[in-house]
Amino acid sequence: MWYSSPGTSNWQLLKFFNGFRASFSFIITGGTRADGFAFVIRGDSQSVGSAGNGLGYSGIRQSIAIEFDAKQDLSLSDPAFNHVSLHVNALSPTGPNSASESFSQALSEDADMNFANGCMCLVV
Repeated sequence: MWYSSPGTSNWQLLKFFNGFRASFSFIITGGTRADGFAFVIRGDSQSVGSAGNGLGYSGIRQSIAIEFDAKQDLSLSDPAFNHVSLHVNALSPTGPNSASESFSQALSEDADMNFANGCMCLVV
């Protein structure tokens, strides 16, 4: 797994053999709603996915993305509510990932979930 130290563009390789655990919190506030964001694990160290409805990971090869999608996009077959979804290119593991729900392996079904309410969300 590759990571960049906060405030730098210095990418470093982090190898893990016995799994890992990650937790973080986030707050989405403001007037206009963004599409969301994704927590991404990728095999390619330098690639960047497409912005906007691509949530920063669409197009990255050899990647697994957990997306926090705050905006419905009918062209991606998004549900009509905020959702968390696990995206992997299961047909071609070395191919590019996509924010299209056809790449989703698991999807939250809580229609009351609201990422843009200004409250802190904790992900464990």
